[in-house]
Amino acid sequence: IMDHGKLIACGTHEELVRLVGQRTRIDLMVNTEPGRVAEAWRAERIEGVSHVAVEEGRVTVLVEDSNLVLPRLFESASRLATRITSVDIHEPNLEAVFLHLTGRALRD
Repeated sequence: IMDHGKLIACGTHEELVRLVGQRTRIDLMVNTEPGRVAEAWRAERIEGVSHVAVEEGRVTVLVEDSNLVLPRLFESASRLATRITSVDIHEPNLEAVFLHLTGRALRD
């Protein structure tokens, strides 16, 4: 990653993302009160989940590996008699790394 002609970070996508501690964000819609589900998931301390919140009517979780965590979320939702109706996965990207390192968004 370069900024103003200077090299500020170097590595693969995965290495750079790990460097700044970015996590994958999963936004889930559920068929019940999202606050109830978020509270249950916080209490359950699902392995691989580092943060659980409610944002704009969705349950948002930060995870290390979405492939490992998603089945656990579905299993937990089933135990709570809750149906997950929508899943959006937001993988970290190099723009997020650049913003973290420089404090500025990418420019042309």
